[in-house]
Amino acid sequence: MGGWLRGVDMVHKNPERAAVLLQKSLSGVNTLDDAKGMLEDVKLPDYAENRAFFNPQGSLVNYQSIYQTAQNIWRKIGKISQVYPAYQTVDTRFLEGAAEYFPEAGAARPEFEFKAPPRTKAEPILTKTVSIYFPTGSSTLDENVKAVLDTQVVDLAATFGGAYMRIAGNTDNVGNPDSNQRLSRARADAVARYLVSKGFERNKFEVVGNGPSKPVASNDTDEGRAKNRRTDFEVIPR
Repeated sequence: MGGWLRGVDMVHKNPERAAVLLQKSLSGVNTLDDAKGMLEDVKLPDYAENRAFFNPQGSLVNYQSIYQTAQNIWRKIGKISQVYPAYQTVDTRFLEGAAEYFPEAGAARPEFEFKAPPRTKAEPILTKTVSIYFPTGSSTLDENVKAVLDTQVVDLAATFGGAYMRIAGNTDNVGNPDSNQRLSRARADAVARYLVSKGFERNKFEVVGNGPSKPVASNDTDEGRAKNRRTDFEVIPR
């Protein structure tokens, strides 16, 4: 693995030499331009980027997202029958073992940086509505809520890693509107904090508490009120 990562380092530092070696090594790569084009079309993560992706000291949000997506696909087509949580399948010892070859490697710069929150009135390119149930009057996330976020929201945030996300809490019209507005914002903020704990930047998220002001169904029925007690996740372009 150390040899592979040193090879990647060479490709980044001397792409011309890498293209020459690629042309000589692979049949069917007829010209130097063909080799250069192949290198331009592939992402070769270096040592620092691998550390950031697997992140041995912290969350596995990137690996977890890709692993779960792949596992679901293989399961659907019948290639696997048993599934395992991501943390049981990753082994980062190769990163520690290769560290001696890259003493100058610091933390990789994130591909996208969120230096400020999204524009408040920016229009979303995608909205996902998730039913998240809190105890009455509470903004505390229980394990059921965390499971919903892990399965329905973490992947969405990772898939649109370079985009902002607006988290909008909504309530029905039962109770005081002002209190409902404050509670809906507190709940949305709790969701944002949980996502930050999964490795996302805080400035990726805008938190909004709509209270009862944006119903999607009639508040005259139990069914309608249940639909209005929701959290919307809106993907906002940069």
